[in-house]
Amino acid sequence: MSIMMNLTSVELNVLTACQEALQEKQKLIHLLSKTFRLEPQNIFYHWINGKLPQHGYLSNKQWKYFFHGLECDLRHQDGRFIRMEFGPGGRIDTFTDWGIYKYITSFKKHWLTSIDVDSYLAKLMASPESLDNYQKTSLIVNRLKDLKLLVPVAPELAKELNGCHVKTFGASEMVVQLPKHLTDRKYFDTRVCNRLIIAAKGWQLLPATASQSSLAIEY
Repeated sequence: MSIMMNLTSVELNVLTACQEALQEKQKLIHLLSKTFRLEPQNIFYHWINGKLPQHGYLSNKQWKYFFHGLECDLRHQDGRFIRMEFGPGGRIDTFTDWGIYKYITSFKKHWLTSIDVDSYLAKLMASPESLDNYQKTSLIVNRLKDLKLLVPVAPELAKELNGCHVKTFGASEMVVQLPKHLTDRKYFDTRVCNRLIIAAKGWQLLPATASQSSLAIEY
C-alpha cells in the first residue's frame, strides 16, 4: 500500500504546512540577507557569534526580527509570524514541531480546531480534548516522522560532540571546551543537526509549487 493511501487529510495538511512555511522562510531569508548585506547561509553564524543586532526591522520595514538562541522570530505588522529555525551550514529548510505549530496558528488557524483533527486525534488517544494546539501539532508531526516523511537533517553530526566538555559556573555561566578537531561553526551545526526537513518521499506527495532544491541552502 502506498504512503499516499496511508496518509490522512490531517497529516497531509500538516505536511503541506511544512512546505508553505519553507516558502515563507525563503522570502524572508532574502530580506534578512539584504538587511545585513550577508550571504543567506552566513546569517546564522554571524548572529551566534554576536555580530548582528538582536532585534530590529527588515529592510522593507514591514517585518520585525528577533534573534534568540538558535533561531530568529519574524513578525509582520499584520500579525503574521514565522520562526526561522536554522540548520547545519546555515540552511533554512529545517524546522521543529514548535515552528510548524506557530506557522499553522498564524496562517491556518482553522486547521487545528476542525472536526477532522478532533476525529483524527480520537483514534490516537483517549482524551484528545485535553490537548492544546501545540500538543496536537506535535502528535501529527511525530506521525509524519514515523512515516519517514519528516526526518532529522544531519543526525550523524552528533558524533562530533565526542570529547566535548561543558563546565558550568553558578546558575547561568557556561563554558564549552571543544575537542581540537571541532571548529566553532561545526559545534553550532551539531546543535541543530536533529532539526527536521521534509524527506524526499515527503516532497513527492506535495504540490510542485516549490522544489526541495529551491528551498534548501546546500550543506
